[in-house]
Amino acid sequence: MPQEYEINKLAKEESWRMFRIIGELGEGFDTLADVEAAVSIYGSVRIA
Repeated sequence: MPQEYEINKLAKEESWRMFRIIGELGEGFDTLADVEAAVSIYGSVRIA
């Protein structure tokens, strides 16, 4: 039986993780495509 190295398992798990992240990103863009005109405000409030 051939010896399986830990690095092969890690690379396999990481590649599936990457595909899952890309899939979630695509779903997010599909969801945002249905949003009509909107305003986003970015920033922070600082009190002196």
